[in-house]
Amino acid sequence: MHKVTPNPPETPSASPYAFTNSKKLHDAAEWALDHYDQPEAP
Repeated sequence: MHKVTPNPPETPSASPYAFTNSKKLHDAAEWALDHYDQPEAP
């Protein structure tokens, strides 16, 4: 028997990250890379 399914909801065309503060995101990425990419202490 064929089950009737509703149409999927429409997805927004814009990325959820398109409207974030890119400067803040860039600064956070730089901090993370600087924090985790340090040489090991002797």
